[in-house]
Amino acid sequence: MTAVQNWLPKDLVTPTIVRNVIRDVLRDLHKMTQRDDEPSGGPQLMGRGLERC
Repeated sequence: MTAVQNWLPKDLVTPTIVRNVIRDVLRDLHKMTQRDDEPSGGPQLMGRGLERC
């Protein structure tokens, strides 16, 4: 068990880690709630496996 304990940091939760986790969550929420008001100017690509009729 002591060999495993040497690999673990003493402070698993530091203020920097907490700040980074909160920023990541807020960044992901912002990306999910962001709307695309401007349609893309290029052609719409079909997904793999779809066939045109």
